[in-house]
Amino acid sequence: MSKGRNQQRSKLFSLRCPFLILSLSVSLLMSGLSAAQQVKVLESDDTGILLSFQPGPLTKQTVDTDSGEAEILRLADCGITDEVGYPMLPEKSVLVGIPLEAEVSLQIVSTKSVVQSGYSIAPLPKLVGERRNGELFYEKHFIKDPQVYCHDVFYPPQVVSLGRPGPFLE
Repeated sequence: MSKGRNQQRSKLFSLRCPFLILSLSVSLLMSGLSAAQQVKVLESDDTGILLSFQPGPLTKQTVDTDSGEAEILRLADCGITDEVGYPMLPEKSVLVGIPLEAEVSLQIVSTKSVVQSGYSIAPLPKLVGERRNGELFYEKHFIKDPQVYCHDVFYPPQVVSLGRPGPFLE
C-alpha cells in the first residue's frame, strides 16, 4: 500500500475510531482494597486488552435520608451509580479505543473482594425543583427503591459492564 494511502487510512481511523466505555462497578465487595486507585493496562495487542483496577481507600459521608441516617461511600476519581432510588455506590468508567470492525466481548479474568457490613447505603436522591420568589431551588429526596433495598442481592449485579460504542472525534 502506498505511503499516502496509508496516511489517509490512518487519518480516517483516527477520526472514526469508536470508543467503548467500560463501567467498573466498585461495589462494597471491592472497596476493601487499600492500594492507590488506578486502572492499568496489563496487556494490549491486536486480540484484546487486559486491564487491572485497584480502588483507593473508601471514604464515607453520613447524610439524613427520608428513612433515617445513611452513608454515601466514595472513592477518589470515581463517579457514582446513576439510578434514582438505587444504592449510591462508587463507579469508574474507562474509555477504550477499538477498531471499527472489532468484535467486542468482555471476560472477567479474576476479582478479589472483601465483604463489608454495617453500612446503610444512601440511595441516589431524586432532585425536586421548586420556584420560590422567582428563583429555582432543588431539594434532594433520598427515597429507597424497594425493588432493590428489600432483596438480599448485590448491586450492581455485575462487576464490569460494556457501554455502547461511539465515535471519538479529534
